[in-house]
Amino acid sequence: MKILNDLSTGLKENPLSYDLHVKYIEKLREMGKYDELKAARNNMKTIYPLSETLWLEWINDEKRVAYMPEEKKNILKLYESSFKDYYSINIWKEYLEYVIEDYNTSKEEEEESLLSVDEIRKLCEKAINVTKFDLTNSHIIWNIYKDFELKILEENPSPENIKKINEMFLDRLKTPHLDIDGTLNSYSNFQSNYDNENYEKNLVAASKRVSKVKYHLKYRQKFEDKISEDPTTLKNFYDYINFELNQKLIEIKQTRILFEKAISIHCLDPNLWEKYIIFIINKMNVKQVLLSICERAIRNCPWSGKLWNHYANAKKLSKCSKEEILEIYNKALGHQLIMNDMNNYIEVVISKINYELSEVNWNEDNNDEKIEYFRNIFSERITEIETYFNPGDPMGRIEKLWIDTEFKIFNNIEKTKELYEKFTKKIGTNTSLWLSYIDFEIQQGNRSIISQLFKSNYKRHLDNPMKFLNRWNEFNQNNTNLHEYYEHQYLIELYRQKLENDGIYDENQTYEYMYQQYYQYQQLQKHRENKHKEKEKEEETNNNTNGIKRKREHNNEKNKPNKKRKDESGVKEKLEEKTNYDNQITEKIKENDNDNDIKENENDIKENNSDEMKIENDEKNDKVEEKSKIEFKKEEKEKPWLNKNENPETVFVNKLPPSIEKSELREIFEKYGNIKDIRLMHRSNRSFAYIDYETSEESHASLELNDTEIKGKKVQVAISNPSLKKPEVPKIKQDNKELYLSNLPFSITKEQLKEIFSKYGEVKDVRLITKSNSQPVGTGFIEYIDEKSAFKGLAVNGTEIDGRIINVTISDNRNKNAQKQKQQKKAKQAQMKPMLPRRMMNHTFQNRPTTKLKISNTKKSKPDSMSEGTNETTTTATVSKSNDDFRKLLGL
Repeated sequence: MKILNDLSTGLKENPLSYDLHVKYIEKLREMGKYDELKAARNNMKTIYPLSETLWLEWINDEKRVAYMPEEKKNILKLYESSFKDYYSINIWKEYLEYVIEDYNTSKEEEEESLLSVDEIRKLCEKAINVTKFDLTNSHIIWNIYKDFELKILEENPSPENIKKINEMFLDRLKTPHLDIDGTLNSYSNFQSNYDNENYEKNLVAASKRVSKVKYHLKYRQKFEDKISEDPTTLKNFYDYINFELNQKLIEIKQTRILFEKAISIHCLDPNLWEKYIIFIINKMNVKQVLLSICERAIRNCPWSGKLWNHYANAKKLSKCSKEEILEIYNKALGHQLIMNDMNNYIEVVISKINYELSEVNWNEDNNDEKIEYFRNIFSERITEIETYFNPGDPMGRIEKLWIDTEFKIFNNIEKTKELYEKFTKKIGTNTSLWLSYIDFEIQQGNRSIISQLFKSNYKRHLDNPMKFLNRWNEFNQNNTNLHEYYEHQYLIELYRQKLENDGIYDENQTYEYMYQQYYQYQQLQKHRENKHKEKEKEEETNNNTNGIKRKREHNNEKNKPNKKRKDESGVKEKLEEKTNYDNQITEKIKENDNDNDIKENENDIKENNSDEMKIENDEKNDKVEEKSKIEFKKEEKEKPWLNKNENPETVFVNKLPPSIEKSELREIFEKYGNIKDIRLMHRSNRSFAYIDYETSEESHASLELNDTEIKGKKVQVAISNPSLKKPEVPKIKQDNKELYLSNLPFSITKEQLKEIFSKYGEVKDVRLITKSNSQPVGTGFIEYIDEKSAFKGLAVNGTEIDGRIINVTISDNRNKNAQKQKQQKKAKQAQMKPMLPRRMMNHTFQNRPTTKLKISNTKKSKPDSMSEGTNETTTTATVSKSNDDFRKLLGL
């Protein structure tokens, strides 16, 4: 009972939890609480579609207690309701068997059946129309209908009934299905029993139909077999669907049933639903069918912004009212699950704003109120996203839409320029926004400042620096000022080399990299704002002091001799400990990770015109810049965004799953105390986070999550400690398409590994490392055709295979380079061996003790004249030495 109460409480707190609904229903069913069970099932049905298993359990439970005609009719309604959720051969089979059994029983007992013969025929024909093009399973439904009709024919073998069944067979024989031979055999029996005179002629005609069907099945058999063997692999369905869509004459009904079969198993894949919706719009475009599929899509994937937009678009195509369409958008934006992902939320917001803009008649004279309305909408949405999804959208999609709206619809050039300047300062890492700004200035004829825009911003932490550099290079080719052309070309090539050294070769950058650059920039801006506020506060405090005293101190300071000249060496020592504000910020943004250090020197800052995004104009600036005051470098703890691990209130969480979101982390860790900030970082081979609590007691309490699982991965939680940071290693270019596997079971095969990793993309190659005797060592490599698939493949990291927890990381080319250098060294040694005497092949001169030979013509009384304790050997020679003697002395 306690478990039941806990499940009930959990559902009240989280009514959108699918698993809690299922567990609650299972517990009620186990305890036999019929009324509560029925209510729970109806409640779940209003929120989520029910699976085939849940529907069959519900229907069979109702059958056990249904005795009265009204109760039995309710069962028929349950069957009909189930078809609104998913396609299911099994439910159709049980439905037909139930009504036919009821008909036969009622006939024997001379009672009224639920459905008459004609009604059963209509129901069977409806079932056949739905399942007709299911190549693998449609024969199950057709055979039930055939057996029903043959039984009636036995009771009444009238010519009308014989003709009816003959037409059924002929229609079935021209319909593609894998049990075509079984159908032909049944037809043969039917002909021999009821039309034996025309048997041969009818069978020859039927055989021709069968041949055409088999030709149609020839190319589809392999796809059907793959799905039958492994229906849980989504790729098998995608391959089959793409094959059908690429045919010259698309079998629309057959392709649609294929989509339905795929969705009945993979209902949580938004891309599959989207593909289905686009297919229906292009090939069927039936209003009721389209709306029904869109509604089912959002019931299955309510977190998908694209599916909500498709639903709204379907309403538009169906000529629904503006109120109905806006209701769809508002329902989407108010859904709890869509608020969990910023990208999905923004997609719906943008679609709604575009729809509202399209509904306005802009040809009217007075549009000021409308313009002000939309400006408020844009401003509110941007603030909303920055609040809910701090620090905001790194792609600045709503900001770009606002700019485009001002320029193309409102025709306000000044406002457009104002927004560009505002948002390029706010989202300074967004390459697309900068290039859009540059294109805008080119359209306005302001080419004089374009070069300066490129030059001032190319060294920012842009999310796509190579794209920005290529556009600058393209623009610079038309530069008529040769001095400026060569100056800029030099800077372009120099920075291009730097990017390539950092592993950036093309314009294709991941979303993770984009978000990382944006997050760092936002932290930089936040820190600068705090420093600016501190400075203003300090100036305000100074203004409140005695003016005379301040003036006297100013005069004294002015008359003081320059102490720097008295002690130049002391000044140098102090200058080493001092730095100005800008250099403190741009000197180094340290991350507690071995992979990245972002550095900028003073020359970079000058050319970059700092990160304040100011544009230099040809005209002289009237304002005189104040000299930067040299201040002592403040303690790092005053810059928490730069020193993430020096605070005892900060917790370091390592080995997080790649798919983890900041909101999920907050939900897990906030039960231990108030969280000030969360910094989530994704790398190519791992994900980690820093979580700042308000007190050290709260951070220490969260340590109980150490070695617990989050999304199936065991994580590490510890108080952040910079002394444990590993020493940096030189950055090595990596092949991000290849994964390195370790701790593999020795019994695993290449085929098994390929099957495991093919779920995340197309595998190009699988290699298992073995010893010289072909014994496995438990390591290997998986190579994908693209980096995106390899990044998805990291999800396998930490999973258990045959009792071993395997490790999966992006393959490090250092291993390859080291092996290559080792092989080159061995080859070089092998080439040198023939040049040396045999006795010297395995020795090196460095290890040989040095022997100095001294030959004297003076006779000695003692032939042994070597001094003890020295390395020098003296040999008396009374006669000249031969070559053999020297060889013996040298040990050759």
